[in-house]
Amino acid sequence: MSCTKVMLVKPDARSVYGYPTTPLLGLGLLASILIKAGFKTMILDLRLKGYGNDNLLAAITDFKPHIIGFSASSFDYLNAVNLCEIVKKNDSSIVTVIGGPHTTMCPEKALDPESVDYICVGEADKTITEFVNAFPDKGKMRQTKGFGYKDGNTKHFNPKPEHINDLDSLPFVDFGLFPLDKYRVGKTLTLPLFTSRGCPYNCSYCCSYLIHGRKYRPRSAQSLVQEIELNMKKFNTKYFTIADDTFNFDKQRVIDFCNLLIEKDMQIEWDCPQGIRADKMTPEIARLMKKAGCKLLAMGIESVDPDVLKMIKKGETLEQIKKAIKAVNEAGIISKAFFLVGLPGDNKEKVIKSIKFFKENKIYIPRYSMIIAYPTTRLEKWVEGNANLYYAPYEYVLTHNECTDDIGVQFDTKDFTKKDRYNIFRYAEKEAECWLIRNKLIDKFGLLWGKILAVPFRLKICRDILRLALKLNIINVYS
Repeated sequence: MSCTKVMLVKPDARSVYGYPTTPLLGLGLLASILIKAGFKTMILDLRLKGYGNDNLLAAITDFKPHIIGFSASSFDYLNAVNLCEIVKKNDSSIVTVIGGPHTTMCPEKALDPESVDYICVGEADKTITEFVNAFPDKGKMRQTKGFGYKDGNTKHFNPKPEHINDLDSLPFVDFGLFPLDKYRVGKTLTLPLFTSRGCPYNCSYCCSYLIHGRKYRPRSAQSLVQEIELNMKKFNTKYFTIADDTFNFDKQRVIDFCNLLIEKDMQIEWDCPQGIRADKMTPEIARLMKKAGCKLLAMGIESVDPDVLKMIKKGETLEQIKKAIKAVNEAGIISKAFFLVGLPGDNKEKVIKSIKFFKENKIYIPRYSMIIAYPTTRLEKWVEGNANLYYAPYEYVLTHNECTDDIGVQFDTKDFTKKDRYNIFRYAEKEAECWLIRNKLIDKFGLLWGKILAVPFRLKICRDILRLALKLNIINVYS
């Protein structure tokens, strides 16, 4: 058995919605793969309440890792680089690796910092054991597919490994590697599941395909239910959340999954907060999902303007979206929807229409975001030729976790200025937040009193207090 020790770390980049409420799937899976292969492995989630750089240094002292891998999105990549610098100052012999969405999207620039020994591009399930097993032979480590490194002033990038098609062959994530009590909301522990990889769609603003590709690769319903059963017994929970972007792409698999849960009388509660395809939802499937314990379904609507939907190649019509929302609502499942402000062809009036849309169609949880042109996306190319760019895409995604004022708007157009974009975005955010609070209060106190009690929350100070309670994990209103 190898004596190589690996530490996997998530940098602190706390969400505006508070501390994390579920452990990390990606790092959890890689750690489980490494442990199965015989490597001593630990996980450190620095996003957790009370955690900081001192926890990393203490863990290094206690665990004495040979390799430390950091998982980074664009918004916490600079934090990961800072941690690499801290690691190197503490012990220069430790190998530092950064992987995740950012290094896959921008490998050339992600490899620049001196403190970063390697970057990992794409999925690492097949190659992580090969990389760790090669330690300390630098020559062999540098041959691992999907890894990039520097040799003097020259950068080298190995080809991406082939994707794993049989996802059932991967081990179940061992959530015992996490301090699970720190993810609880009240007494509730929710565990995440990944049920598929890959998205065959071609939305112009999306870059997730860079990691998992466009080929849809599902896990079997049987494997999912086995993992749920194991986690129910091991961690004494009945709450699960599905992390897929396109959980319902394969309708039959959804039906098989739900039927298995019902046949086994699992009595779990689960949701799909990342998004399902509206064009794949039917009233029959929605009712079956409800019967199987589904509590919430989210959809990426983005815009309610048909021309905008066509421009971004969403692949869905407004009529399909309306039917899906109706099916979800009538099944008794909480409906959640994501809207984007500032897409190609968007303007102030179209955003206002989307506010009217979520109210008329009774979407329980509407959520607005300002559009970002990510590097490598078709939206980036569109912006270069059709908009005023105030921040280059790479610099913007590194430094803007939230659009706090109109100066922070990445780009605008002649008919939708950055001031108008910011103002209508904040207005839409306010309307969505007030709508959700109103719905919650109506559920608790009835229609009349719910509407009356919702009035004070039109004031920002009342919403700020509620948001603070959310950040402290006292309540979980926005899930």
